[in-house]
Amino acid sequence: MDQTSQPPRRSQNQKIRIAGRIAAVLAVAAAILLLVLPVPVQDIGVFNDPVYCGPGATTDNALQIMADPQRVNTDPGVPIAKPANQAEADRETARKVHNVEICQSAAKTRFVWAAVAVMFAVVVGLAVPSILKENHRG
Repeated sequence: MDQTSQPPRRSQNQKIRIAGRIAAVLAVAAAILLLVLPVPVQDIGVFNDPVYCGPGATTDNALQIMADPQRVNTDPGVPIAKPANQAEADRETARKVHNVEICQSAAKTRFVWAAVAVMFAVVVGLAVPSILKENHRG
């Protein structure tokens, strides 16, 4: 059997470096998806209504929620009825503020998890291969 016809075998460190880079790419992809996929409809709020994190009965992604929190539970196509009294107006304002806080909290959670995924990508994709390279030299 001719030894030159066989492909060269990869060392264990090379395989780990390749796997680390693949994991890093997947972690960055996960971070991007966390930021651009719509935030799910939040549970029933204090005011007994579902909290949609977007205009109308839709939900935006984390980037949109943080960029424009006033879009939460709004529907530009529907005219806003004037409240009958001040108590009703205060209740509607409190509901709106509460819903914005719920959606921003969900968006901030997504930002935190995206940051964790990016940190994982940096460690696995850059630091681990560098350590392996140093250990291989030594």
